[in-house]
Amino acid sequence: MGGDVSGETIPPLVQHISYRNVAMNPGATGDHFPGHYDPAYAQRQGQPTIYANSLHLFGLLDKSLLEWAGPASFLMRRNVRLHSSMYAGDTVTVTGDVTARDGDVVHVLLQMTAQDGRIICTAESTVRLAT
Repeated sequence: MGGDVSGETIPPLVQHISYRNVAMNPGATGDHFPGHYDPAYAQRQGQPTIYANSLHLFGLLDKSLLEWAGPASFLMRRNVRLHSSMYAGDTVTVTGDVTARDGDVVHVLLQMTAQDGRIICTAESTVRLAT
């Protein structure tokens, strides 16, 4: 990557969201809310099954951006808007568009969608590229 990156797209990141990952991620982060590991509880909430916690979503957004930006890049800012839950069994795709570049600082709009077209979240992120 180099030069003017405004208008550039981030390569799509596609990931299947397994039941195991949905349940393990909150355990690793200390988020023991039953909707993340107990399908019966999630269904009593009106959800089809267990759903990922916010940190799981943030991790996928960041992975997409930082794989594009490179290992020496630095995530400076992330502003996420949640639209829908990410459920165990979903296959999600993260896409992104560069909106501006100020020297080595790049601004990117990201979107995560599920296989059914449902928008899970959008994010405005800023990353400092390695110089």
